[in-house]
Formats: sequence, structure tokens, C-alpha cells
Amino acid sequence: LLIVSLHVLSVHGWHADRAEFLNVGYAVAMVTAAELLVDWIKHAFVIKFNSLTPAVYRRFQYVLCRDLANNVAGGQEERQAGPHMLQSGAAASTRIGFSCIPLFCLVLRSVGSFAYWLELHRSA
Repeated sequence: LLIVSLHVLSVHGWHADRAEFLNVGYAVAMVTAAELLVDWIKHAFVIKFNSLTPAVYRRFQYVLCRDLANNVAGGQEERQAGPHMLQSGAAASTRIGFSCIPLFCLVLRSVGSFAYWLELHRSA
């Protein structure tokens, strides 16, 4: 949401007045509230229809922490700086099914817009 908000403000040329800032803030608040509500309802249905107890989330947390700890510990034994942190994040991302392609596309689009904005202001 931060990246999208910055993109919207950059489209307005960073010369937005108070009303535009409040409009962007209101949109961010509404999207956050909607996400919380949808996730709450989704998890309630998953727990109810799969006959799970809420304690299963503690087990999920334990498994993810174990994945991160095992990969970081493995990297520290080798005394290599850098790659072990990428591996620990990748293991957790794979476990929860996180797809980084949409995020990469958003960052690429935002960086492209920012570069275009910088070029316009340099030439002016």
C-alpha cells in the first residue's frame, strides 16, 4: 500500500494539497480494514469447515520459525555472510505459498515511474 500510495502521489506531481493527502490516507485505511475483515472471515470459514482448532496456528508459527532457524543456523555454521538469509526467507516463502512475481512487477512499475518523473524534472 505504501508503494501504491507513493505512486499515486507521484502522479499528482508531489504537489498534492491536504485534501488529496487525506483522500489517499482514507483509501489506504479502507483497504487495510477490508483486508483485515476478509482475512478474519476467511480464517473463520477455514477453521469451521475443516474442523480445526485455533491452536493449529501456534503449530504453523512453530513450523515457520523452525524453518527460519534451521536455515539461518546452517548458514552461520559455514560462516558465509549473505546467502543463508536469502535461503531462510525462501524456505518460509515456499512453505506459505508466497508468490513474489506480483510484488516484483509492482516495484518494477514504481521504479519506472519514478525514473520517468526524475527525467522530467531534470530536463525542466
